[in-house]
Amino acid sequence: MTETVSHEPDRLRVAIVFHRSDVVGGASVYSLSLARGLRRRGHEACFFLPGPGHFTDQLEQEGIPWRAVPGLGRTVHPRRNAAAFRSLQTSMQAFDPHVISAQASTAGALCRLLRHRIGRPVVYTPHSWSFAHGTPPLEAGAGWLVEACLRGRSDAVITVSEYERDLGIERHVLIPDRTHVIHNGVADPVAALRTSHRDGGPLEVVSVARFEKQKDHETLLEAFARLDHREVELVLIGAGALQEERRNQAERLGIASRVRWLGALDDVASHLSRADVFTLTSRWESLPLSIIEAMAAGLPVVATDVGGVGELVVDRSTGALVPPGDPDALATALDRFLADPVLRCESGRAGRDRYERYFTEDQMLEKTLGLYEQVGYAGRTRAA
Repeated sequence: MTETVSHEPDRLRVAIVFHRSDVVGGASVYSLSLARGLRRRGHEACFFLPGPGHFTDQLEQEGIPWRAVPGLGRTVHPRRNAAAFRSLQTSMQAFDPHVISAQASTAGALCRLLRHRIGRPVVYTPHSWSFAHGTPPLEAGAGWLVEACLRGRSDAVITVSEYERDLGIERHVLIPDRTHVIHNGVADPVAALRTSHRDGGPLEVVSVARFEKQKDHETLLEAFARLDHREVELVLIGAGALQEERRNQAERLGIASRVRWLGALDDVASHLSRADVFTLTSRWESLPLSIIEAMAAGLPVVATDVGGVGELVVDRSTGALVPPGDPDALATALDRFLADPVLRCESGRAGRDRYERYFTEDQMLEKTLGLYEQVGYAGRTRAA
């Protein structure tokens, strides 16, 4: 019997595949927003993840289903990857999705290899080509080779920044006609802005980032120790393997009493609303959600000029861009905002305006879900 496909919002089943369930970071927040948006439109979303963890706890709280894929992980390991491929194929055939959503490179490779076996379209979101950063040259080269071999197996690719798209095209791993730049977006924290405030006390510089090599808290702490402005606290939101090492660094630098370690938090917006300046000191990025959250909260942003950060932060308008790994440049930029309340207000307002024009969650979801529906309905037509 032939299935009738219309442009009405017929129910789609979307499988979302991601290689991490132990943390809630940018890619998992993006994926969760996608799942929520699909469900609001009447579609069905199911996650395929390595196993239980902090992220799956959140999914279960919201009633979003997930399935375990043993062996699924970020690193290349032939035996584990082969096991993950077999497990994913079995789970996919049982779920029978209309669209497969592959988040990041490992999931992207497995899903594209599965595409012809299960006959379902794949939408791939690389999330900054993570294999190409902070890895040995041989591993990075292998990652680019895999991407090149699989470039024709995606029905559509979503890059979250122009930087990510341009790098993929330069490396010959993207087909331009199948590639769509859809910038990240976050929900409006206006409720938190209206209810949260700080009564006096020192100024606050806040950073939201996992304690990993990529985020380079080492440079941030070095810069904080060099600030001319001393009536200020550094508020660090996030967790990770390098946190204890950075705590020891703060002790050595003599700034431990002025650094607050809040760990991983669900309620970031209320802390942003009480801060004065936001900073992110990453060594590489695509389009970080934390900066968009800070702009939405009306904060000036001082960030390293890497990846797609310059698509968010307008230097000398919404904040300042500094070279990565340069504590002196970072300290100078932070001091400029800490010393000038008018500049902080004007830059924060400009950032908020830019957020409202380009980076809301509604804008991101409207474009992203429209693409998923287009691919999904086309796939159903071919399968009919």
